[in-house]
Amino acid sequence: MFAAFACMFLIGCSTLWTERNEPAPVTESKPVGTQSNKPTPPLLRLPAPSKPVAVIVGGKLSTFHGLTEALAERMVQPYEIFAIADDSTQSLLNKIRLLDPSNVVAIGLPALELASQLKDTDVIYAQVFNPPTGHRGVEPIPPFDRQLAYWQQISAKMQRIGVLGSTRMRNVIDSLESAAAASSDKETLQVFRAMVPYIDGFVFLPDESVLSPDVIRRIIVHGSRNNLQILVYSPLMFDLGAYLYISAEQKDVAEQIIALLEDHDTHSRALTTMRVRVQTDTSTNEAG
Repeated sequence: MFAAFACMFLIGCSTLWTERNEPAPVTESKPVGTQSNKPTPPLLRLPAPSKPVAVIVGGKLSTFHGLTEALAERMVQPYEIFAIADDSTQSLLNKIRLLDPSNVVAIGLPALELASQLKDTDVIYAQVFNPPTGHRGVEPIPPFDRQLAYWQQISAKMQRIGVLGSTRMRNVIDSLESAAAASSDKETLQVFRAMVPYIDGFVFLPDESVLSPDVIRRIIVHGSRNNLQILVYSPLMFDLGAYLYISAEQKDVAEQIIALLEDHDTHSRALTTMRVRVQTDTSTNEAG
């Protein structure tokens, strides 16, 4: 059954909300470096093990292709790349078992779901928002406080943020104290429209498995018509008119995967940089 949540919260420190002229919009994707409160341990460079690493790509998306290239440039271990789109599930599993890898790197949710069928194998995931328990991996998006810090730099008056996503996304923002449940596409749209007058910005968590494309479009169009800045993590949502698109820097993701391959005691790695795109024109003539 469909389930979604929506909530509204205030951004923390008011000293960040100083009055100043808003900078010119960013028209091209660019990396934004961030600093962690805790120093990131230096990456180890260990000798290559005798067994190779299997890298499973969950599709032919350009983001996955960019990540596999960045990963290949940094791999010390021998490796082999498998694409789910190129083979049947059972045939692919047989090939990976025959390879007998030391680790499996699963890029994307379909790849992780397939890799989960491999018993007694250390699976490391990347580009997965809702990973099942029992695996190690790289966080899918930069830490939320860093995203907010950047958002406030380009929108000084940003104070109240709304968040919408499925109940499966609750772990992405586990600091939320209250949520309004929605049990259908229609109710989700109603909840969003009710929030619009009370918020300055809106975070749209990606989960196309529970929200129909039409509702996603209508939410973004309605927000744009009401001059509401919407932060998304999907290029398709950004193209529909969302104000801000934040994504992982593929080189950063690759570095974190390498760190997990070399440190078996670490469960997850946070991203340290991000890429951003800001919409220059959010106007639209579509119905919301």
